[in-house]
Amino acid sequence: MPVQIWSLKSIFLWQYFSVNICLGPNEDRNLVTGLHTVNDIYCSCCQQILGWRYERAYEQSQKYKEGKYILERARMVKDG
Repeated sequence: MPVQIWSLKSIFLWQYFSVNICLGPNEDRNLVTGLHTVNDIYCSCCQQILGWRYERAYEQSQKYKEGKYILERARMVKDG
């Protein structure tokens, strides 16, 4: 079961998430909070991008994100 640790109206940051997802390759991205190495998260059923996983944060103040997942609410579909 995922553990929600932080959220905004449009995104969620999760500590654990391993059900029905696949990870893409490592990729360096310059995000709002600085340079990070991330992996896109894909739905294992439909292959749609759902968000990303923080592999590495280059700035010390962002290290708490390493190993955590971002899910974008706009990409979620309610079942049923």
